[in-house]
Amino acid sequence: MNGSAVPEPIARNLLNNLNGDLRTGQKSTYVPPVQGPTTTLEELNPRRFEGPKYFGYHSDSSLLARIAQMGLAPNGVNLKVVQEMLRYGLPIGFASVEALKSRWKQNGSSPLALEGLVLMASLGISSGKLDSVMQLLSGGPLSHQLARLTMAIKNGLSPQLKDMERLLQNYWRLGSGDLQAEGKLFQQFYGDLRRMAANPRMSPEIAQELAKLEGTMEAQRLLSVGAIYVPFFLWRDKLPLPGELLVAKDDSPAAQSAGFVQLNLAIETKNLGRITVGLTLLRETLSCHVDVQNPHVQQLFQSKIDLLRARLNLKSSYTVSSLQCRDVGQARTISILLPKRRDVRRIGRAIGVM
Repeated sequence: MNGSAVPEPIARNLLNNLNGDLRTGQKSTYVPPVQGPTTTLEELNPRRFEGPKYFGYHSDSSLLARIAQMGLAPNGVNLKVVQEMLRYGLPIGFASVEALKSRWKQNGSSPLALEGLVLMASLGISSGKLDSVMQLLSGGPLSHQLARLTMAIKNGLSPQLKDMERLLQNYWRLGSGDLQAEGKLFQQFYGDLRRMAANPRMSPEIAQELAKLEGTMEAQRLLSVGAIYVPFFLWRDKLPLPGELLVAKDDSPAAQSAGFVQLNLAIETKNLGRITVGLTLLRETLSCHVDVQNPHVQQLFQSKIDLLRARLNLKSSYTVSSLQCRDVGQARTISILLPKRRDVRRIGRAIGVM
């Protein structure tokens, strides 16, 4: 080897194995280099997926198209099931639609039965108490049923019903005083009424009203597990306006240490329709939302919302973190125990995206 000259065996190896392994002298298969993108990132940027740009609202046609895409017949029965599922926020799928449709058929195929089944499914409740939930959906506020029961007793008064008549008269005297003080009396009344309803010597008319009343009470017990629920009414201009109070508490140690409480109050008014007030207490803060039934009442609340916030901060030991008024239409008109019922026509959808 002279100077820096490459030894002949190594030089020959380099020439014969330009694409090989210099350590072994074995040739390898030629692999062409990977070509990079022919366009720049700036050129590609406008082509990135931006999501659906066009939005609309659900219609019968869009829902029928969705039903057909799932492999179901796009007919009126499946449309009703899907609409009710959307109304209560249930996910739509082939198996869930078929299961609800089968249960609906087993329970008479009435619109009320379908709503009751979907409502109970949305809350994870067995459909075994469907009749009671249907009674709550159809019977209206409890005070309306008690008014019908009062009239039935007056029309068919018998010695066996004297105690019940006296109990109902005491009930109608409630609601004119302090609600907090009368809350226990309302609860006591419902207990006494259930015990009296067990009397077998009742006229058919009164027995029928008592059965409806018991169905509503059963639904209330079913839907208020883990909460305090008191239906009541307030007197305004000699008219009893029905209302409901629901207090929900979380028994977990974390929630109790934070002082977490949720309170919902609903009342029928003479001129503003049904108003629902929701309060959430957490540590030292209070959040409040008011649900009304039409945009005119919402505008009325919004015009006074700053004054309402100032009064809440002044009279409450909590700091008001949020205060808002929402127009929910007919989303929750029957009972505060029921989940919010959406208007299918207001549920947005992305056109072309299922």
